[in-house]
Amino acid sequence: MKIVNFIHIGPGRSGTTYIYEALKHHNDIVLPIIKDLNFFNENYKKGIDWYHSKFDDVKSGKYGELSNKYFYNNKVAERIYNYNHDIKIITVLRNPYEFILSAYNYRKKSGELPPEISFIEAVSQQPDLLKNCEYERLLNPYINKWESDKLFIRLFEDFKNDQANFFDDLAKFLSIEKFSQLPEKKVNPSGKLRFGFLWKVANWSANKLRELEFYRIMNFAKHNSFIRKIVYKDKNREDDITENIFSNELIAQINSEIEKLEKLLNKDLGDWKK
Repeated sequence: MKIVNFIHIGPGRSGTTYIYEALKHHNDIVLPIIKDLNFFNENYKKGIDWYHSKFDDVKSGKYGELSNKYFYNNKVAERIYNYNHDIKIITVLRNPYEFILSAYNYRKKSGELPPEISFIEAVSQQPDLLKNCEYERLLNPYINKWESDKLFIRLFEDFKNDQANFFDDLAKFLSIEKFSQLPEKKVNPSGKLRFGFLWKVANWSANKLRELEFYRIMNFAKHNSFIRKIVYKDKNREDDITENIFSNELIAQINSEIEKLEKLLNKDLGDWKK
């Protein structure tokens, strides 16, 4: 009987595409054809048979998936638990200040936000920039339902600073052989759209392809270097907003969220605070 053994619940902007690519090429792992299958949130009504049909039957191994949006949906933890009590949960948490800036820069480059919008205006228009960093609230449903040995909770620094050790730990957690090789470079490089309207076109196209379940076409378009050169400019570091643009009020709010997470994980996160 086919059953999913592990799920990476997100959040995004924390190395998930790299992790997906590393898992995809592991001999003991079976993944869906596409990252962000989004069954337990957007496609739940399609049923378990639909979910299982998205996994390759040719390759044998442990079944798993990665969907960044699971982390933010308050119904997902219960649905996953009801599906498989013994499923293993993976998440990698990024410093909220870095996470917010990364999401802000990404949304401006992609055209989701106007290029001239200020950080304060962006937070006002899209409050999820902050809400998505309420890690304690978002993690609690998983902490409450799963035993600690079923939870792989790591910091983005663990992934970024020592990938060999990170993936050794992940292999041990999943009870698989060590990773024999890892992707050589960043697999989801950011870039700036050549024309702002392209984001709406690309987003509409991606949503339509998802709706039609043309996942192979989506993967081809996403990773094709020729298409990326047409759509994106080369990344210019000057386009990134990295200076201290957080007000004292926001700093107090974010630091408070960090302290809540420290208590939940019983872990010192002082390096994250401003």
